[in-house]
Amino acid sequence: MAGAANADEGMRCLEIAQEALRQGNLDKADRFGQKAKRLHPNDE
Repeated sequence: MAGAANADEGMRCLEIAQEALRQGNLDKADRFGQKAKRLHPNDE
């Protein structure tokens, strides 16, 4: 169950990172991108 929760949270963090990148907020994009990678490593 925890793995699924981490996957969901990781995908949410990835979406936040992508939106921050579109807005030009590189610090936020990097922070959430790294968090997404820690929570749910994948190919994205």
